[in-house]
Amino acid sequence: GGGSFLFATPGNTFCNVSGTATAAQLRDDGGFTLGDLTASTSLNLISNGVVNQSGGTSISTGSLVLGGTGDFQLGTENNAVTNDACPYY
Repeated sequence: GGGSFLFATPGNTFCNVSGTATAAQLRDDGGFTLGDLTASTSLNLISNGVVNQSGGTSISTGSLVLGGTGDFQLGTENNAVTNDACPYY
């Protein structure tokens, strides 16, 4: 569905994250895996672990911000990001 989804506080545990939102903030300090994910305005991903993508999936967003000290492995050719930003943590 639409709307904003804000899960940016410590203590979250995600396995696989997929969905559609206007904006999303996702934090899991242990790392997580992304499936197809669309955030029309902004997507903030925060982790100190590995954040990667399931095979053949895509991220589509207006703005992508990566935070934490994690290893962000978001290299699939299907991703579409209008603006990307430097980590802010």
